[in-house]
Amino acid sequence: MEAEDEIGVKVGDGNTRPYIEKTADKSSAKVGDRVTYTIKAGNNELSTVAIENAVVEDELPDGLDFVHGSVYVNGKNTNEYTFDEKSGKLSVPVGNIKPGKEVKFAFSVTINDKSYGKTIKNTAVLKGDNADPTEDTDEGVKVGDGAAELTVTKSSDKETAKVGDRVTYTISASNSKLAQVSVKGAKLVDVIPSGLDFQTGSVQINGQPTNDYVYSEDTKELNVEMGNIEAGQTVNVTFIAVVNKDAYNKTVKNIANVTSDNCDPKQAQTTTDVEDGKADLTVTKTANMTEAKVGDTIVYTIKASNSVGADVDVR
Repeated sequence: MEAEDEIGVKVGDGNTRPYIEKTADKSSAKVGDRVTYTIKAGNNELSTVAIENAVVEDELPDGLDFVHGSVYVNGKNTNEYTFDEKSGKLSVPVGNIKPGKEVKFAFSVTINDKSYGKTIKNTAVLKGDNADPTEDTDEGVKVGDGAAELTVTKSSDKETAKVGDRVTYTISASNSKLAQVSVKGAKLVDVIPSGLDFQTGSVQINGQPTNDYVYSEDTKELNVEMGNIEAGQTVNVTFIAVVNKDAYNKTVKNIANVTSDNCDPKQAQTTTDVEDGKADLTVTKTANMTEAKVGDTIVYTIKASNSVGADVDVR
């Protein structure tokens, strides 16, 4: 008697094979824009059991505000979701996902002002009672930098001065209260003109002495780090210069330049009129003889001198 052929029954491994894909409808955006995310959550056809009590979770990063009522599951609007305002976590239950089946859902967010200059990436996670968590992150939405509004003014405490006077200069760098972002990395550059001598140790920022500056004796360039300037904020830098003799009878113009990482350079200037110095002119005249007769030649010598103690040349 021949042995009967055995008939086997293949039993599945009992495993789920979850997958998730997440995309955004924009690769770049600006603050205030609305972005819609689409998520596909499924159970691979090679799986042998359904994913039980599947839920998709998405914890929104700073910079995104969830739009309530924007959740769609398989093309139909739904209120079957929870959103935690504190953590920013969105949870959408999608039931059991059978082998080879997929659930597609979407939701929207609004980009807020914490996103300026950033690339926002968002991760969705598929979970189930009998499935390991599976996640996917979109490629990111690049958010443009907001606009800062930098203005610069410069003043001095003297409109007129004398040689030897101390002149205090004030440079004010402001960011408009309507600006969307801070002025980043503001820096003052001030080349001290001929006729002025920078006074070391005189720099102050917002009334406080600081050593956070660099001054070059060779180029007479003063550099002061002003830092970030928030919307509605003003940073004041003051320093002192002494009027020297090169400034006699001149108008000394001093120019300040403020640069930053996110604004066009701004320039401001002020002038100070310097009084003329005093010359000490003396004139003498002599002849080469004290007595003469007709036909003699007399040579006259006139000497004009300026005292060694004079302030300026005789002009």
